[in-house]
Amino acid sequence: MSLRDQPSLRQKLIQVIMASVGLALFLALVTFLALETHNYQASSQHELETLAGVLVEGTRATIQSGHSQEAERLLSALKAQKRIVTAAIIDRSGHTFATYRRDGSPEIQIPADLPADGFRMKHNAMMLTKPIAHGSENLGTLYLQADLRELDARVQWVLVGALLLTLVIGGMTLLFATRLSRIVTTPILHLAAAARRIAASQNINECVVRESQDEVGILVDAFNAMLHQLGERQSRLEESQRLAHLGNWTFTLSRSSFDWSEETFHIFGLDPAPTPPDLRAFRNLILPEDFRGLKKAILRTRKGGRTLSSDFKLTGQGGTPRWVHVTGTWHADPAKGTMLRGTVMDITERKQSEAALLQGQKLESLGVLAGGIAHDFNNLLGALRGNLDLARTELPESSRVKTYVAKSEKIIERAANLTRQLLAYSGKGQFQVKPMDLSQQVKEMGNLLSVSVSKKASLNYQIREGLPAIIGDTSQIQQVIMNLVINASEALSDQGGYVRISTDSEFLDESELRRVYAGQELAAGPYVALEVQDNGHGMDSRTIERIFDPFFTTKFHGRGLGLAAMLGIVKSHKGGIKVHSEVGHGTTFKVLFPSSSIFLETTHAVDPSTEFSRMGKILIVEDEPDIRFAAADIFEHMGFEVVLAADGYEGVERVKDHRGTIRMVLLDLTMPRMNGVECLRALREIDPLVPVLMTSGFSESEFTKELSDLWVSGFLQKPYSLASLKAKMKEILD
Repeated sequence: MSLRDQPSLRQKLIQVIMASVGLALFLALVTFLALETHNYQASSQHELETLAGVLVEGTRATIQSGHSQEAERLLSALKAQKRIVTAAIIDRSGHTFATYRRDGSPEIQIPADLPADGFRMKHNAMMLTKPIAHGSENLGTLYLQADLRELDARVQWVLVGALLLTLVIGGMTLLFATRLSRIVTTPILHLAAAARRIAASQNINECVVRESQDEVGILVDAFNAMLHQLGERQSRLEESQRLAHLGNWTFTLSRSSFDWSEETFHIFGLDPAPTPPDLRAFRNLILPEDFRGLKKAILRTRKGGRTLSSDFKLTGQGGTPRWVHVTGTWHADPAKGTMLRGTVMDITERKQSEAALLQGQKLESLGVLAGGIAHDFNNLLGALRGNLDLARTELPESSRVKTYVAKSEKIIERAANLTRQLLAYSGKGQFQVKPMDLSQQVKEMGNLLSVSVSKKASLNYQIREGLPAIIGDTSQIQQVIMNLVINASEALSDQGGYVRISTDSEFLDESELRRVYAGQELAAGPYVALEVQDNGHGMDSRTIERIFDPFFTTKFHGRGLGLAAMLGIVKSHKGGIKVHSEVGHGTTFKVLFPSSSIFLETTHAVDPSTEFSRMGKILIVEDEPDIRFAAADIFEHMGFEVVLAADGYEGVERVKDHRGTIRMVLLDLTMPRMNGVECLRALREIDPLVPVLMTSGFSESEFTKELSDLWVSGFLQKPYSLASLKAKMKEILD
């Protein structure tokens, strides 16, 4: 039976009431008939027993005397008893002594199985036997038979009366049940109509008016409470979807139509509307190649019964292009047919974070490579620089060879600048940090920037005064500013354009860092921003992905280390970079430096012109032979006695061998087996006061934390000149 064939609640209520009343009447009638029959039979039995007692007393003497006529006369008195049909007196021998039979009654037939004293019902007759005794002597038996057909007549009249009463009560009950069903079902029908109306309008904020204080009113209150809870859950769901950029949707295959949640409209860059876009309009929201992939994925899930999971990119009709992730499963609905139902999530930030993380990992790998190359190259330059310094000291002033030595030193300096750029890219450049005003730095570079950029470029400044200080290296920050401005100038077209330089302060929270500066490991807090903007030809996405790669350049001439070195400088200053560019619409670089209120004391340079005592032993701990021997030649030329060690282990042994006689240790930081930090710890246990001059191809900042609890006399970055070495020795030994 279908739902439509089932009776309504009103019909069920009427049927239950009518059935209940009918059953009650039937039970009452049966009970009444049973009681009536029982009472009639009981009264009849009592009458027979009373009559039998009288007859037994009257016939005892006649049966003793043998006067049957007198017994017949006595039995004839039973004519006054309408119920008595027949009567008989049987003597002790079993012969009939006297009989009585009502006119028209059948012959007397005493049942053979009738007990000597008792009752028996047969059809509509009640039979009674009673012994006639005198003392202990049994004289005979009295037999009486009563007609109970009057009971049938009484039952028939009762049934007729009960039928009439049933009709009257049934009619009244039907009227009562109909009225009661309306009272009960009408509020329920109103509630059902309100539920259908709410389901059709999908407005769960509507409430049903309570019209009574009974159980139906309680049901209305429960229904309204359910609507309120559903409304709260829907609000929380919509809020969660909005925060998670997650929407839900349904595609009905038979109608080729969509059903979208509000957040789905926002994800696709559309204003919420009662009707979502049709299939053709939906197709225009997605990039063509991505739509083809999405269509194939849907067909595969339809055939294989799998869950749909696909990423695709929107065309950006509602704003900037965005990435979305869609999931869905197929469902069969008896009313609507086959449907594809699922969710859609805006994953633009995740895609950006993944790209930024990948770019960061790539730059980190390239930085490690660049730092390693620069370190090894610095070692070679250091050995070459030391030998050239020694050659210069051995040449007479009039020698032409000094000219070639000077040219070689300039070439070495250029190579050293190149390695410094590589170290800057890897974040291991040498810095002399101090508090500075970024706006003031831009102002001081104004003249230099004006002569450095192309004449077709118009420099515009938007400098904000009173910015918080940043902690940085002046020359490195100036290099960042110079690189950005020159690149912006060279990006302008032949018709010229502008380069805008601006400074400002910003506060970045966690969400902004995850969304814009993902993968750059910035901490939330205040920053000072340097922004350089141009209206040049711009860059496409592929170019933007590679602009920080070492040796990548879009220029006809250039090494491709400008932006790479700048990125290393910014990373070393715990800053971040944001790049935005569109082909034909220019480029904007925004560089962020952490703002600080800490001011460091500046150090004063030592005048190296004063001589110092050149006596004693100098221990050189260096794993590179060229540098080790070049340094030995320099110190020996200066008049010192030199002790050599090829690594940290040998250095510790040499200190033990020459305990108390070593005047200074020249210690390299990067060595096999035992590095410079480990060697220094061991040296301090042997001789806590021996001066130690650290050297490395990397910057001092790389090892500051490791050396914080140890006394270091000074630091020299390779390649160092003879003059810088003398200056450090003057500073240490004096």
